[in-house]
Amino acid sequence: TLEIMPAMSFEVPLGTASQATRPRAKSTQMFRSVTRGDLSDGKRGFFRTMERLVHSTTFESGFAMLILLNTMVLAVEQQYRGIENGYLVSYPGSSRSASEAWPGALKVFEVMEWIFGVAFSVELILKVIALRRNFFRDCWNMIDSIIVASWLFSVLGSATIPISPSVLRMVRLIRLLRLLRLIRTIRLFDSLYLMTTAMTGSVSVLLWSVVLLALVQMVLACLLQQLVEGYVLSTENPLEKRREVFMFYGTFARAMLTMFEITLGN
Repeated sequence: TLEIMPAMSFEVPLGTASQATRPRAKSTQMFRSVTRGDLSDGKRGFFRTMERLVHSTTFESGFAMLILLNTMVLAVEQQYRGIENGYLVSYPGSSRSASEAWPGALKVFEVMEWIFGVAFSVELILKVIALRRNFFRDCWNMIDSIIVASWLFSVLGSATIPISPSVLRMVRLIRLLRLLRLIRTIRLFDSLYLMTTAMTGSVSVLLWSVVLLALVQMVLACLLQQLVEGYVLSTENPLEKRREVFMFYGTFARAMLTMFEITLGN
């Protein structure tokens, strides 16, 4: 006699399936947390690297050399404008215009201004990325922002909208703010004076003193030349007075010599 065994039923507790999926959920959560941690660590490491870069002496010294080169180019450009102004007022000895005396100089000035403008813009972008909110806590960074904004306004704005000569003259004056950054760069070398001998330290102090004095004279010479340019070119003023002002401040070389006489000649 075959006995039919009753069908056996297997019941799985309700909590077993959920318990089986918990290790997977935990592992996924741990993977996500580890991934987020790696990304955040990498992000912090990137910002720390950028901050060390913009605060390094090599970075500051490199752009200080660019500012010195930019100062020389600005001085030559002011000399070019002075030659043109002397020709316009018929000053004795100024028989040729600036374009005839220095052919192709305007193109060189334009190319150099683009090079310096792009370089200082890249520097500003790197500082914004590295310092983030701390960027706005330094007044020198605000000066850099004004300089870059003035360059963008003068170069890019003049290609689309006409700009009055007085506004362009003001923008050129703002460009002189780049020279003030050398004062901050010079301060970076103060610690070197304590590590050298007395003679070496005195030579370096003398060198930077001469550089700083020449820098101040160059800034004032460029400033005075641009301030009197409107008077020299105005036909409403007496010709003799215009020529007399041009004799002292007409070109960068004349203005620099006048500032040298005022500073050291009593």
